[in-house]
Formats: sequence, structure tokens, C-alpha cells
Amino acid sequence: MLLGKIVQPEKYSAFKDMLNAKIWNTNIEDIEPVHLEVFFYQMAKACTKIQSQKCVNLVTLKIKEYKIKNDLNCQNFHVKNYIKKAIYDSEFSEIINKISKPKRDCIMFALNMNWSIEDAIVVTRKEAAIRMSDSNEQARRIFKSQPVHLFNQRLFCHYIDGEARMLITLRMQIKDLFGVSWDEMLSQFNNSGGRFFPKISKEQALMEILGQSSMSS
Repeated sequence: MLLGKIVQPEKYSAFKDMLNAKIWNTNIEDIEPVHLEVFFYQMAKACTKIQSQKCVNLVTLKIKEYKIKNDLNCQNFHVKNYIKKAIYDSEFSEIINKISKPKRDCIMFALNMNWSIEDAIVVTRKEAAIRMSDSNEQARRIFKSQPVHLFNQRLFCHYIDGEARMLITLRMQIKDLFGVSWDEMLSQFNNSGGRFFPKISKEQALMEILGQSSMSS
């Protein structure tokens, strides 16, 4: 379904300068957070930021209403996803590859297992083996890559002077690293089908939404 058919922007005076925007002819399944970020940017040129945010809220709520009515997954289009920071796959990869392997593996394991980060921090090798499904290839690959130590049963830990230490500060570090809480990160990962949003440049989004090639207009 085209976004314009759902929102019907011609009925709202706030959209009068955006009636020819390409976004209205875009299928709702093809719209990502960056598209609405650019849409907000363009709306803010014609009205206040508060009015612009109300317009974006209206669009996202109309999409959600449509998806609920048609029994589709609507969580990606909740308004809060566009108010809070979205994680893009390229940014996630860049950040996670800079942290230590135990922390990186713990985060990826928890995401793929749909666990709280606390569960992944404290889980033992034996418990993880029991709780993993055979079909969860990514989790099994991470599990098998963890070193086995005689005096430490935790699946994930780091070593300081030969002593195993739990990753007890990891949850707090996630907010500093990615700009979102663990719960928000896990929600975005699950809502996007076991991944994060693909990174689309604002220039590309502008072209897709407005049919323009420059944000200076």
C-alpha cells in the first residue's frame, strides 16, 4: 500500500507544501527511519520543529494503524522508533568491532538468543548449550568459539592477570557505545528481522522521498 493512500496528505493543511513529495508514492514496507528523518528535515523548513514532529508522528501512526488493521508487523513504525536513536547495521558493525572479543561475542550471543544482556553475562557453558536451538547457527558459532577453562564455567568473561572476570559493566557500556539501552537495541534487532536498519544516506533518502538530488532546496 502506498503511503499517500494511507495518510491522505491532501486532507491536512500542514502538508500543503509537500503534496508532490515522492514519499507519498512509496510502499510502506520500503520506508525506513532515515526517510522520515529527511521528511522531518524538509517539513521543518516550512514550519516549526514541533509542527514537523507532529506531522512525522501522524505519518507513523497512520502506518501503524494500517498495519494493525491488516494484521502485519507494525512495531517498526511506532512513533518512538523515530524519536529515539535508530541503530544502523554499518554503525553497529563499526562500533562492535572496536570492543574486546569477549564483550563483542557476549552482545552478539544475547542478540541472537533474544536474551537480556544480564543473562548472557552470567550464563554458564552448560546452560547455554542446553538453551540453544539447533537452528540458531549464529549463536552456536559464537558458543563454539569461546575458550574452555578448567576453573571458569562462565561462557563469557575476560582475563586480568590470569584471573577470570565477569563482564559486569557491559550493560552500562552499551548505552555509552551505541547511544541506546540494551532493551532498545534488542527491540530494534528483533523488529528488523534479526538485523539493524540498513544505512541509507540522507542524500539517497531525499532522492527517494522527494525526487531531488540536493538537500539545499
